[in-house]
Amino acid sequence: MSTDDQASPTSLFRQPTSNAEALARTLRMIKVDPPSWKALWAGRQARRRWLAYWLWEKPVDGLQWVLFHILGLLPITFVSNFGGRCSRIVVPLLHRDAIERTLTNLRWLNPSWDEARLRRACMYHFETIGRLQAEFSILHRLMPSGRIAVENADLAKKTLAAGPVILIGTHIGNWETVSPVMKSFGVPLCAVFEPQPSYMQTRLALEVRARCSVEGGEAFPRGANALRTAVRWLHDGKTFIVFCDEPVGGVSAAPFFGRRPHIRSNYGLAARLARMTGATLLPFHVIRHPGCRFTLRFAEPIVLPPTHGRPPSLIDDVVRLNAAIEPVIRDNIENWYWLDWGFAGVRYG
Repeated sequence: MSTDDQASPTSLFRQPTSNAEALARTLRMIKVDPPSWKALWAGRQARRRWLAYWLWEKPVDGLQWVLFHILGLLPITFVSNFGGRCSRIVVPLLHRDAIERTLTNLRWLNPSWDEARLRRACMYHFETIGRLQAEFSILHRLMPSGRIAVENADLAKKTLAAGPVILIGTHIGNWETVSPVMKSFGVPLCAVFEPQPSYMQTRLALEVRARCSVEGGEAFPRGANALRTAVRWLHDGKTFIVFCDEPVGGVSAAPFFGRRPHIRSNYGLAARLARMTGATLLPFHVIRHPGCRFTLRFAEPIVLPPTHGRPPSLIDDVVRLNAAIEPVIRDNIENWYWLDWGFAGVRYG
């Protein structure tokens, strides 16, 4: 195992498209035209949309923009602590349902924990979400300040250079640190993202990722066009990133946590892409340490076994991926972003 705080910037791949061009193209894909003045006289529904946009959404977007850029000038540890403390104050006031859902999920996942430990884990979970949101503003400063360590860096570089590779991420710690790490490796990424309800949130996140990424990467909102791009990217021997622990339809679809395995998650997507392109699967996760410090750990690469002429069993591939991902999330459950979402088969309230 190797630890590399400042990985070599030697480029493994080179692409002609600049990050600014790619970012502008991506923002055009998600841009929604604001309601015009005509909407005020176009009926009740159109008028309500106009009022919501110009009197609420637009001012809130402006506030987010200002706060983001102010935080970007402040000390790194202060920014992270600020986000965590704000979350501990705001969540109990405005999101008590999320707290109850988190406690229910923790009781289901860890039935041996006592109530005091459950509540500590619950509030720490929301604190890490607040820290993550604030840390977007200083993400570009983490690598130069030596706050990101990388484990198994040499193995990862060797795997990425051989290509194609599908990076399998988990929403633990601050997974956004993968962008500056890949930049230090000189590896551009192709990513598919889910736009946030707020355009400004999505825009700021994409701008930060572009700033922290090597030139030549691509990001596409979820859709058929994005998948075609991913297949092309992998056929060219490059690196695609996907997170396999996201919810589907507002309900956590993976990891399975003892539930019946299925293919309706990004496990299935990653396995299909790997079979189609011959890509190696490279899992990683990020551990959060005190003082806004992180360790990005690459796991052993996963090469799906040959089928010897038989159709591949997608469910077997999915189970193989879950076996690599689920133990990591269980070991870092308080740091898991989706802990407060609903789980099929779990009763709430």
